[in-house]
Amino acid sequence: MSDADENTGKRPLAEWIFGLLSGCGIAALILFLSWQALFSSSHAPDLVVSVIGVERKGDANIATFEVANHGDRAASAVTVLAKGQQVVEFDYVAAHSIRRGAVGLPGGWSAGDPSIGIGGFAEP
Repeated sequence: MSDADENTGKRPLAEWIFGLLSGCGIAALILFLSWQALFSSSHAPDLVVSVIGVERKGDANIATFEVANHGDRAASAVTVLAKGQQVVEFDYVAAHSIRRGAVGLPGGWSAGDPSIGIGGFAEP
């Protein structure tokens, strides 16, 4: 800045441009967050368990499965039940995400066996 600019109080053009762009960015952010707060709907966790595959290992079957969360909120302490017993607990399943796991079950068990499902969860 020159001595003449300091004495007259004029601001350089670049300073005005960046100030205007910054102000517009902040205004856009405030509008976006306000819109989300007023009109956004969030749905509870929607958890679905599906068996990916079953592999025979010795006298047990190893079932690989996935837990998909189709909801807009996360779920924590997600328990998976197989044949009526808690077998796996996922600490956290984020919204619109998939977690995978495996469980060993004795005896005959196939990929189409419907006895695997969600036992419960908590909303963090």
